[in-house]
Amino acid sequence: MKKYFIRLALTAIAVTAFIGCKKEDKSALSPVVISKETVTVDDTVEVVDETNWVHYTVNVVPGGNATGGNKVAGISGAEVTCAVSGKKVTVMTGPDGQAIFNKLGRGNVTVTVRAQDHTTLSYTVTLSDSSDFMEMPFQNGQRYASTMVVLFPTSGAGTATVSGRAFADLNEMVAGDEAVAGIKVTAVLEAGDQLRDFVNHEPLTPGNILNVMYENMVATGTTNVNGDYSLSIPATGKPLTYRVFGDDFAADVVTGPTTLDRIVFSHPPIFVDVVSNVTKVVDLNY
Repeated sequence: MKKYFIRLALTAIAVTAFIGCKKEDKSALSPVVISKETVTVDDTVEVVDETNWVHYTVNVVPGGNATGGNKVAGISGAEVTCAVSGKKVTVMTGPDGQAIFNKLGRGNVTVTVRAQDHTTLSYTVTLSDSSDFMEMPFQNGQRYASTMVVLFPTSGAGTATVSGRAFADLNEMVAGDEAVAGIKVTAVLEAGDQLRDFVNHEPLTPGNILNVMYENMVATGTTNVNGDYSLSIPATGKPLTYRVFGDDFAADVVTGPTTLDRIVFSHPPIFVDVVSNVTKVVDLNY
């Protein structure tokens, strides 16, 4: 439909899904890397023993046909970085998709997970606070915590496709609408709790997820001379809702035998549910 105003363009290209704390963070300790002998907390050096270490495992699995929480083969060679007390520790996942961090201290840790041809994930996890530290599983001088995370493919198998054509009434002297070339089309994951199930704790293990942010959950393209477009977007076996829209544009419209009027066209966003390896047709009718 026609509207005679310019709509504000979307500027955000990263999609954030926040997960609220399931319990109050009671930790009085900052996250630290603990040596065998001492640890610095709030500028105070205190002697610690090996029972204060946290052994943290991040299990990285692909989206593709996953529905969240399922056991699937891990992503090998993913880069997992823990930001701890101003320092960054990076571990690459092995063939099983697991990155293992030893000797992490109690407190909040920011984790970033990257893999080629997949979305990038950042999240914050609490590696136990002072009130429940002693309840953590204990073995070989370490407490244990783990998290499973899902990365979504950004190309190839496992993605979804949104395609269609842009139309507008550029000639009011003839019936029907005309295809519009050169329109930028965007599909972006709708904000909300859609990604909550894709960052999970392993069953019966500690680790409280505070917030989650996925990058690259967006795709853009431009309509060709026929008004057609096609976008490949991250997806999984569980339906994800994307918002699809084309940019506003202005055109000289034939309104009479000898008259042209300059008109601005826009259309409301369209919401579409997608799953892996499926194409959805979304035409943009201005």
